[in-house]
Amino acid sequence: MNLLLIGDKVGSGLDAGLRGRGCHVARLNAGVRALKLIATTRFDAVLLKCPLFDHSACKLCDLIRGSGHDIPILVLTVGDDAKLRCAALRAGADDCLDIPCDAEELIWRLRAIVRRKDRRMAAPADHSIVAGPLVFDTAAQTVTSDGVELPLTIKEQDVLRFLMERPNQAVSREQLLNVLWARAADVATNIVDVHICRLRRKLGSHGARIRTVRGIGFRYSDAIPGRA
Repeated sequence: MNLLLIGDKVGSGLDAGLRGRGCHVARLNAGVRALKLIATTRFDAVLLKCPLFDHSACKLCDLIRGSGHDIPILVLTVGDDAKLRCAALRAGADDCLDIPCDAEELIWRLRAIVRRKDRRMAAPADHSIVAGPLVFDTAAQTVTSDGVELPLTIKEQDVLRFLMERPNQAVSREQLLNVLWARAADVATNIVDVHICRLRRKLGSHGARIRTVRGIGFRYSDAIPGRA
């Protein structure tokens, strides 16, 4: 894997652990050059170390996603800070991990988020998921509602796609955490609820199609409650 590691005071042991497992690691001590480098160099994933010298990792995640880059992002945090992890995930990070960490676990987490992107990119160009008024074009990575494109983040798209692929089926929060965040134990389950809330708001009148299943999680309904 070709990785971009951003952050000051990142231990050399982390570099050595990654390189010892076949990774090529480019280093930036601060985030100010990150957007230009990501735009001009092919990286498989980005590692962001909290805190950054000139940007918070969450702000940089938001800038990367706002610039249209779909590159997998893993945020490295210091200490057991659930609020920071949730903030990073809301900003567009694909995963988070506390450091110091086991290099083998870090590698497998990176492989998992890269694999999910590869699956999205490999989707057939003519394949669309249609569920009621929503159309998810998996090749273009766009979602339209009644023909109007919705401004969804990558993670919001992932959540919506998971639900749309299982219409009228109950999906648990744990399923969403395990599949989309590659973790279940150390990220609060309310991160799922945060993304569901944002999706409902962006779907407008069709947001009611994402139903809450008490005691389980959510399901995408073909019909809006209360309408014929």
